[in-house]
Amino acid sequence: MGSLLWSPTLQNPANQVFMKLAVAKFGRTPAYFNAVMYSSGRWIADAAQSLNGQVEDREKLVAAIRRAIETVPDPRGPIKLDEYGNPTENVYIVRVEKSGGKLVNTVIHTYPLVSQFWTYKPEEFLKSPAYTRDYPPAEALTAAACASASSSGRTRPSTPRAWRASGKSSASTWSASPTRRATPWIRGWP
Repeated sequence: MGSLLWSPTLQNPANQVFMKLAVAKFGRTPAYFNAVMYSSGRWIADAAQSLNGQVEDREKLVAAIRRAIETVPDPRGPIKLDEYGNPTENVYIVRVEKSGGKLVNTVIHTYPLVSQFWTYKPEEFLKSPAYTRDYPPAEALTAAACASASSSGRTRPSTPRAWRASGKSSASTWSASPTRRATPWIRGWP
């Protein structure tokens, strides 16, 4: 299971047209990036056509592209731009299933018109500081991970020089990540 912004199995008319064109052109199921570039090209062409080819005025061209984004039917489904210029679009929950002898992403749920803020109020969300090494604070997580690793006795020396000086081979030096099983370090990894 996963989440996607587009799936070849979407049953909207714009996606069905795109899929026919793309499969005929590529001879295989297209990727997400093919769908996005197809959309982008259609928006630019629609904008240029609406301006009768007079695309030299940047402000008019950008306004025409923004109109096209919201009015040209898209393989991904409906798209609106928020006041910040970011897309608000459907998010599809998919499950990989076998259909016709091929693995496909089958849409099992749609979250309609999801904004970059999800369910948060933009004003509240934007009050938070930007992500950095210091924010959000994770001292407790870091301290717990370090304590867990050092108590296990399977820590990897912090530098290549310390690693060589430890006399441990790559096969006996193990990761002690608290989120996954211990795995051997491969010689040459930093």
